[in-house]
Amino acid sequence: MIPFKDKGAVEKQRDYYHQTALRYDEMHNAKTGEHALALKYFLSFARQYHWRSVLDVGCGTGVALGQMLEAGLSAVGIEPVESLIRVATKKHRIPGMRIAAGSAEKLPYADGSFDAVTEFGVLHHVPQPRLAVSEMLRVARHGIFLSDENRFGRGSSLWRLIKYFWWVLGVFPLGYLLMTRGKGFHETEGDGISFSYSVYDSYQQISQWADVVFMIPLKKADKIHRFHPLFSTSHILLCALRHPEAYAD
Repeated sequence: MIPFKDKGAVEKQRDYYHQTALRYDEMHNAKTGEHALALKYFLSFARQYHWRSVLDVGCGTGVALGQMLEAGLSAVGIEPVESLIRVATKKHRIPGMRIAAGSAEKLPYADGSFDAVTEFGVLHHVPQPRLAVSEMLRVARHGIFLSDENRFGRGSSLWRLIKYFWWVLGVFPLGYLLMTRGKGFHETEGDGISFSYSVYDSYQQISQWADVVFMIPLKKADKIHRFHPLFSTSHILLCALRHPEAYAD
């Protein structure tokens, strides 16, 4: 976990979403980017395994949630930013009862409430992603889907290796603090506040819950690395299934 030095970073990120809510879909390629591809993969799994109930964590303006509902799923979303919820209900016509105001770190649902739980580009904005993933695992029965960043697939080949070895040696948090001059996060015009995250960070945690875990690249590899596909792409869909044979055709 990256040390979280600036306690106001979460508030800054929510203010960023408030300011950009009306442009959110266009800024983040909500219907054509890597997360849109991840959603297509998820919907194919949902059909194959006959899932009905789904929770979309950090549902934003409800683009993914709307497509889940159109696909016949009993889907709900949770989102902490009221401005994004308003866009979801007014622009995308998501019924208000389908979106709850709340945080990924404390989901207001009972254990095993949903067949599957998803997130699309959320965890790299969460200061404690392990806690958010723990909550997702708690409320899921059969599937977890993380569509998010992979820090090890960014930068030069040498820089990707350096970040990996920092991570293996357990000193990545210190290295990242130095990189960000003590802040522990990055701030950009296009994405607001973000923390260093890779879906591989959550692999071991999710593996303890799931029977099957696998990764799907969401972007074409910009570097074909001879050592490991971990270093090849910047965005990945992590798919975790629990006992899929029990409800497959």
